Amino acid sequence: IDFPSGIPADILDTPYPEKIVLAFYKTFGKSNASPTIVEYLTTAATNDFMSSRLKYGSPYSLEQVKTAVVKELSYYPTQEDSQSTVVTVKVVFNSTDGQRSNLTEVRWTLIREQNRWKMQMAES
Repeated sequence: IDFPSGIPADILDTPYPEKIVLAFYKTFGKSNASPTIVEYLTTAATNDFMSSRLKYGSPYSLEQVKTAVVKELSYYPTQEDSQSTVVTVKVVFNSTDGQRSNLTEVRWTLIREQNRWKMQMAES
């Protein structure tokens, strides 16, 4: 699963939480990505991510992830005024040394912050 023309410049303003999750995984391995990978996360999730405590599905450390390939994405439709939702993603990680992970399922809880969807918590 991919964006037809790359991650849209206005992705953070999307009303579709599943696109936030897809963009997060498509950003792995891109050092000059804009938006940056942590812009998809809540403040608490960013702190966990930066200290390697966020369980986003990879068996490799952040420095070892070359790319993440989203194979499947499912979500629960939301109402326009919904403040939280769940998105499930199945992803494969490719490491910088040529290894490939097994298909991993991660269930994300997203919340709205300042009218933007942010990834708050993951379960794998």
